[in-house]
Amino acid sequence: MNRRQIPTLDPAPVRAVPVRLRSREAPRPRAVGAVDHLIALIDATAGGPVERSLLELAGAVSCDVETARRAVASLDPVDHAVSVDINQVPAEERWILAWAPVTGIVDLMLDWDLLTLEISVAELAEWLGASLLLTGRAVDWLALTPGVTVRRRDDGSREASVHITIALDHCPLTAEARSVAV
Repeated sequence: MNRRQIPTLDPAPVRAVPVRLRSREAPRPRAVGAVDHLIALIDATAGGPVERSLLELAGAVSCDVETARRAVASLDPVDHAVSVDINQVPAEERWILAWAPVTGIVDLMLDWDLLTLEISVAELAEWLGASLLLTGRAVDWLALTPGVTVRRRDDGSREASVHITIALDHCPLTAEARSVAV
């Protein structure tokens, strides 16, 4: 009778190599950052104004004051206005932040290939998905932009209108986009 023999393995020469498991591509929880918190505050107040201090912002999102300061400074100055120089303000001093969809108006005009837009404020608010107050603020801020001319026609009726003209080469909001495209 021929018996089959099973060779025994000597464990000494074999080195155990740890198996590396590949992590699954699952979404990981994300900490809410200071910018996310600011955007949420602006949304909750329908565009602001939001009054805070850097200490309050840092405490709300569990970060240090300098991170909160950088978050406020990183907001687009075209659409956001801060009442103080955020790089100089003491951490405990309160400041005001407001938002308006200025770039939304410019993007709307560029998407439609319009250099001139005559529209009622109510219709513009509808297109922007913003309130009349925010739309009015955005038009006012846009009027302060070089290369942009804004004329309001308010005849006392509910349908006040605005006439907006953009000089593409002179407006800083469009000149950069044109230089990239050319």
